[in-house]
Amino acid sequence: MKVQKFYPRQVLRSLEGDHKDLDAGQRAAIKYASLKGRKLGLSICVGSTATAADVLAAPSSELVQALFANATTSIVIKHAA
Repeated sequence: MKVQKFYPRQVLRSLEGDHKDLDAGQRAAIKYASLKGRKLGLSICVGSTATAADVLAAPSSELVQALFANATTSIVIKHAA
């Protein structure tokens, strides 16, 4: 996905689901949706399989980076009524 300044609704809806790796374009689309989603009638929720307890219990920053590298990102898009 390209990094651009505008993303249509169908592109944002295609992001919904579980993702192992997000490229720069997908990250830019998520940022756009979080900033402009209200105008489009969408709300976006991004979650991860890495829990806060796992991150806080990690003894080193390298282990934290490994946790995030192996985590799955879950994206849920809700349509405002």
